[in-house]
Amino acid sequence: MKPFPCSAPSRGPLFIALLLGATAGCSDTHGASDDGKGADMHVCEGDRWSSDAAGLSALSECTRITGNLSITGSEETFALPNLVRVEGNLSIWGNRELRHVALPKLESVGGWLDVGYNETLASFDLSALERSNDRGLEAHWDFSIIGNPQLPSCAAEATRMQLVARGFMGTIEIKDNLDSCPGS
Repeated sequence: MKPFPCSAPSRGPLFIALLLGATAGCSDTHGASDDGKGADMHVCEGDRWSSDAAGLSALSECTRITGNLSITGSEETFALPNLVRVEGNLSIWGNRELRHVALPKLESVGGWLDVGYNETLASFDLSALERSNDRGLEAHWDFSIIGNPQLPSCAAEATRMQLVARGFMGTIEIKDNLDSCPGS
């Protein structure tokens, strides 16, 4: 498959290729810019999609994504252990097989963050998250966790409390997740 440039129009060949999991052709900006914590940044330019292992692999070194990140149709586990910032929206939506999301270093999302309608999602790690919708985009909510029937509501509420404790004052919508929590 011929690689597509990352700057292609969002509904052009790149969009279609990415939805099919062909993300390997995109070029990234590698740089030794600093994130303020002494770590080298691996900036991935533009919008990114992941729907399979190849898409996940293409994103694995990203510390910052300058566009939107969409996770749809993903594998059982989606993990980006180095990701610190998504400049656009982050959508983890409509995954039938996804059981766990691990974004342990993700501190901020420039747009809204949506975790919704993932049939088997049972846990996620957003332990470094401090902010969502930094850019103040007009939205019904800045962060939503909706319609994940296997995700304990206490996990969603713990994320809400974590954000509030860190000074987040945006809107958070949590509903239609698993009512019970482990150990209750």
